[in-house]
Amino acid sequence: RCPTGRWLPPTSTGTKQGTRSSRWKPTVSCCGKDYSRESRAAVDVERRVPVRRRLTAVCFALYATAAWALPLELLSRWWLRRYGDALDRAAEVLRMEPELGWEQRPFFTGVFEGVPVRTNEFGLRDGPVGGFTQAPKRVLILGPSSTFGWGTPEEQTYARRLERLLASGPSSARVLNAGEIGYSTWQGLRLYCQRLRPLHPDIIVAAYGANDVDRWRFFFAEGGTDTEVLSRKRSAGRIAFHNALRRLACLRLASRAVLGIAHHLRSPATRTQGLRVPADEFRANLLELARLAREDGGRMILMTTAHRFIAPDGGAARQSLAEARRAEAVRVPRDLSLFNRIVREIAVKERVPLVDAEVLLGGKDAAGLFLDPIHPSPAGHAVIAEALARVMKR
Repeated sequence: RCPTGRWLPPTSTGTKQGTRSSRWKPTVSCCGKDYSRESRAAVDVERRVPVRRRLTAVCFALYATAAWALPLELLSRWWLRRYGDALDRAAEVLRMEPELGWEQRPFFTGVFEGVPVRTNEFGLRDGPVGGFTQAPKRVLILGPSSTFGWGTPEEQTYARRLERLLASGPSSARVLNAGEIGYSTWQGLRLYCQRLRPLHPDIIVAAYGANDVDRWRFFFAEGGTDTEVLSRKRSAGRIAFHNALRRLACLRLASRAVLGIAHHLRSPATRTQGLRVPADEFRANLLELARLAREDGGRMILMTTAHRFIAPDGGAARQSLAEARRAEAVRVPRDLSLFNRIVREIAVKERVPLVDAEVLLGGKDAAGLFLDPIHPSPAGHAVIAEALARVMKR
C-alpha cells in the first residue's frame, strides 16, 4: 500500500528473476512516487508516524480517565462510609460465591463497622482452622452477623468469651466462630455440609433466624426464597466479574441508585416480597442440622434470636422509607417470635439444649444489650456467652 492506503498494482514493466518467466520483481508507482526495493525503507519510516500518534492518543485517554475516575472513586467511598447503610458497608467484606450465594472474603483485614476485622482461610472471623482441628474438644457456632460480631471487637464476641469461660474448667474447648453476615438456615446448613463438617466438631450451636425472616433481601436484588435464588447456577466468569465490580465504590453507588429508582417505580403491591426462608423450610433446615450432628456423634445446642425493635419517627427519613421501616418494626418481631417458637419446639422434640436469647436479652433493661434492633452489644455478647457456658458445663 502507499501512504494513502491504496493497493499498489504492478506495472507492465519488470525485470526477470531466474529462469522461470512467472517470477517477476515488479516496479510499482503510485501518487507520483516510485516504490521499488530501494525506496521501501523510506515508506516504513512514514508508516511509523501514525503508530506513534495512536500510542500517544491512547496514553492521553488513559491519563484523562484516571484523572476523573480516581477522584470519583474516592468521593464514592467517602459517601458510602458516611451516608451509606449497613449493606453498602458490608460489600467491602463480602464476595459472591457459587454454592452459598456469598461469603466473607478469606484473609480479609480491615475496619468494619468501626472495629478491626480479620478473617481466616475460610472467611470466618477466627484464627486458622488448623488450630481448631487439633483441639481435644471443638465447639462450632453457626449463625448470622450477630454471631460474627457486628460492630463488636473480636475478643468481645460471645464465641471468644465462651472459649475463655470454658478454659477455666474441665470443659476447656476451642470455639470456632462460623458466623457469616446475612446467612439464613438454608446457607448455614450447606456451609456445614460443604466446608465445616470435615472439622468434626463435638458441639454445634445453631443461632439462625434473623435473616430467614428478611423480606428485603441482602445480597441479591431478586425475588423468591433462598432455595429459588441461591440455587441458580452462576458461571465462574460472571462471579469473577461481579466481585471485581463490587470492589469499586463508584459502581456500588451507581447500583444502589438504580435499584432505588427501580423500587420506587414498582407498584406498592409488588414491592413487598416473601420471606427468604418460609417457616416450614426453616424447621426442616434445623431438623437436618440436628440429624447431622447426631450422625457425626456430636451434640447440638439451639439458640433463639434476640431482638429489640422500636418503631422509628417518620420525620427523620423520607416518607416511603419511614413507612417501610415502621412496617418492618412491627412485622419482624412478629415473624421472629414465630420462628423462635419453632426453635423451642424443635429443642423439645429433638431433646437438645436450648439457649433462649430472646428471653435473656429481652425486657425493659435491654437497651444497653443491643447496638441496633438485631445485633447485641459487647454486654449482650457477654450474657449469651455465660448462658452457653452454663449449658455446656452441665
